[in-house]
Amino acid sequence: MLGIITITYNSHGVMADFLTSLLAQTYQDWQLYLYDNNSPSRQQLEPLLADFPSSKLNYLALADNYGFAVANNLAIRQAFADGCDAVVIINNDTIFAPDLLTKLVAEAKQYNALIVAPKMLYYPDDNLVWYAGGYFDSCQALKNIHIGIGEIDDKRFDIPSWQDFAPMCCLLVDRQVFEQIGYLDENYFIYYEDADWAYRAKLAGIAIWYAPNARLYHKVSSLTGGAKSDFTIYHATRSKVYFIYKFYSGWRRYYWLSIYLCGFIIGLISRRYSCREVAIKLRGFFSRIV
Repeated sequence: MLGIITITYNSHGVMADFLTSLLAQTYQDWQLYLYDNNSPSRQQLEPLLADFPSSKLNYLALADNYGFAVANNLAIRQAFADGCDAVVIINNDTIFAPDLLTKLVAEAKQYNALIVAPKMLYYPDDNLVWYAGGYFDSCQALKNIHIGIGEIDDKRFDIPSWQDFAPMCCLLVDRQVFEQIGYLDENYFIYYEDADWAYRAKLAGIAIWYAPNARLYHKVSSLTGGAKSDFTIYHATRSKVYFIYKFYSGWRRYYWLSIYLCGFIIGLISRRYSCREVAIKLRGFFSRIV
């Protein structure tokens, strides 16, 4: 049985499309674990769940906003306690065809893959790639790179392959991976927890199978205010600093922290970042340093 893991926070605006996609799946041996991170708009979310089959739904209204990593860990552990063999961690700001789960499960079996990621496309620009494989760039402090991001979806991105990185926007993961490398690092509130987890998998010799015949459409940043929002800038910066601290030591750690910090100033001079953005980045940076 699959545990479908999705975490909500003010997600009522995207939930109807997500639930419609999920209920249309041809693969039916699944349970939904929907955990809400104390959304202010919880009262708008819960009526949307009223018509969802109770036999398929495990809904938990958390007492506080614990962040992405903590909430996912709670849901994943519950899914395994209920007898699930694998989980699909998936954003609810997504839509997908009725064969998504069928294809993910089939690819996992065919290729003996413990982790499987589909091709992920922008929504509504469904001919633009968001993820078609990924890796860690050692020249950018192990920055997680999406192959094909922003490019036209064509045959270049239709080759199945083993990859080092995939975002947890949609990821099928066998239970034994968590048993081997552990769960998400709860020191992250949001952002980089999936990069951290995927990098630990890489270090343990576990690759990610990229299955382009399975497709998912992502309403990118629809729940966090976009890449330029104060929330995104602050937490992405803070999480990146923690990631560098965790995976580098000695002079390399301070080298990459210095390079990252210098990037803020270069971005300001080149007008890539505004003064407001740099101020937020500095606040996020030093909140992790101190």
